[in-house]
Amino acid sequence: MIVGSTAAWRQRGSLAAGVLLSLVVAGCDREPAKTTGEPAPIADVTVAVTKAQSVPVTFEFVGQTEASAMIDIRARVQGVVIEKAFKDGAEVKEGDLLYRIDPRSFQADLDVAKARLSRAEATVRQAGFDLARAQQLSATNALARKDLDDAQAALDTSQADVRLSRANVAKAELDLSYTTITAPIKGVMSKGDKHMGDLVDAGQNSLLARVYDLDPIFVNFSVSERQILEARKQSEEGKLRQVDKDLIVEITTIDGALYEEKGRINFGDVVVNPQTGTNLSRAEFPNAKGRLAGGLFVTVRLVGVERPNAIVAPQRAVQIGPTGAYVYVVGENDTVEMRPVTATAWQDSYWVIENGLKPGERVITEGLQKTQPGAKVRVRDTLPPIDLSATSTATRAASTTGPVTR
Repeated sequence: MIVGSTAAWRQRGSLAAGVLLSLVVAGCDREPAKTTGEPAPIADVTVAVTKAQSVPVTFEFVGQTEASAMIDIRARVQGVVIEKAFKDGAEVKEGDLLYRIDPRSFQADLDVAKARLSRAEATVRQAGFDLARAQQLSATNALARKDLDDAQAALDTSQADVRLSRANVAKAELDLSYTTITAPIKGVMSKGDKHMGDLVDAGQNSLLARVYDLDPIFVNFSVSERQILEARKQSEEGKLRQVDKDLIVEITTIDGALYEEKGRINFGDVVVNPQTGTNLSRAEFPNAKGRLAGGLFVTVRLVGVERPNAIVAPQRAVQIGPTGAYVYVVGENDTVEMRPVTATAWQDSYWVIENGLKPGERVITEGLQKTQPGAKVRVRDTLPPIDLSATSTATRAASTTGPVTR
């Protein structure tokens, strides 16, 4: 049985081999399949021509408004408040009455000081008469020298008493003036801390209210150490240039509204805070309409810097891949080339390209999905070179946080 089975399998294998051989021979006799031979369709694209130009740049920071002056209104004498002459939050002018403290005891002290001054002045007159008589008698040797010296000393003492009395009168007048408290500056009042009937003094219980000067108003913002070094480096390399002597400062409130007044930087700290790694700066803004209050968070933009000889590309032309940013450039013979670029800043709907493009090159803006590197394309439309010189200041917001793609 085993031998017979082996022979049967051999017979079947020979048959299968013969069938396979016949198929191979038949296949060799057939003609090869014909290909269409039609070239791939040429895609239509729209390109934009690059141009070197000066691109305005703005620096953005988070800031907070602050009154240009904040003065504590404090009592300088002890007494009872008999009048509060302002409404909380009201605007006041310099010299407006704010508080009155009961002046009666201070008026009495002034009257006493004046009376003592009058008595001292009378004593001086009497001492002057006595000295004159002593001098006459001494001239005829009718008076001892000691008596003449005593008369002179009495006059000197009484004159000193007059000076002391006058000082006491001046102090009493000053204390009396402190009972009437007026606004030291033009500004806006805070909520009053003291009211009629409250006892105040010149110590820990002295704070009555605060007055804020909001015109002009300050805006404080911090610049990081990295931003300072990067801006300095780019300036030294000629990649950034300040247009005017002073930078213009713009602010946007939290509701997105651009504040109508422009500001100027009036302070920049000379040291970097070691705890935060930032440098404190301050800008000053007119605030005659009182639109800005203290403590508001705002977006600060510094305007007046430009990037000379910069290349810009439309946002839709710049693609982001695993290795960074790139564009498709239409080169010679309308052949597509993929070009890696460094996009350093966002400018309206354009990227500022630091490396990878030259003036006059054609970058594809439409039809990107229809083509690939090395393919030929048909330029359907050519956009004119991008010109940002006419762009308004309000929309020119190139970020300067460094390269965002590579």
